Amino acid sequence: MAEYAAGKTCWVLSDGKPGHQNPSLGLAEAIGLEATLKRVHARSPWSRLPPQFWIAPFRALGPGSDPLTPPWPDLLIAAGRQTVALSIAIRGRGCTFTVQVLDPTVRPDRFDLVVAPQHDGLSGPNVISTVGSLNRVTPERLAAAGRAFSESVRHLPRPRVAVMLGGASKRHRLDHALAADIGARLAAFAGTTGAGLMVTASRRTGDANEAAVRARLDGVAAVMWDGAGENPYYGYLALADAVVVTSDSVAMACEALA
Repeated sequence: MAEYAAGKTCWVLSDGKPGHQNPSLGLAEAIGLEATLKRVHARSPWSRLPPQFWIAPFRALGPGSDPLTPPWPDLLIAAGRQTVALSIAIRGRGCTFTVQVLDPTVRPDRFDLVVAPQHDGLSGPNVISTVGSLNRVTPERLAAAGRAFSESVRHLPRPRVAVMLGGASKRHRLDHALAADIGARLAAFAGTTGAGLMVTASRRTGDANEAAVRARLDGVAAVMWDGAGENPYYGYLALADAVVVTSDSVAMACEALA
């Protein structure tokens, strides 16, 4: 890996969604490359269209997008629907090796390599199937995050339990009633076991659902990230004796396992 990485340039195309960006960055880091993050935001109507209909991909970029211009990178890693047509277009401009993470929803042979979890059901000569989701969890990152956030949870009793809250998705529902039930169950668990809770929510959780959980944890030995400052996600993972993860996110489950 180190021999490959020497002198190579790498871009990571990101639509800003952590579930897409983190696996891509994790792959670049595992190879040993310092990736340049290129944020892309499609404007209407492309933002609503499948990648097959992006006739002029570079013209689809809207405000807030980073420029995609030569010199093209040696390696391009991307994930998410809004990156697919752009990745294909960059591959056609030169000698960039393109890696698409997760199911690109187009033929895998449009890329040099596709890395997708087994549950995506992809196969092909250039497809690598992973058991779960790629991530950025390493011993070094956990150690640094643990040091950064240890003081903020020092008052919590042990065992300390990290709680990673996801949200609604295509296959999962999270509404106020369910969020309140989760909060009540966590409070009961902490009361029964004497555990201290370290809770963090995702963008998909939603303000109302987050508030419902927070209300049920009032008076419980718990800290819940309020969204201000650095996200304690990796810190809570590092400092946890156990981890509770909502079932909507394969990525969060894999990060907890890692």
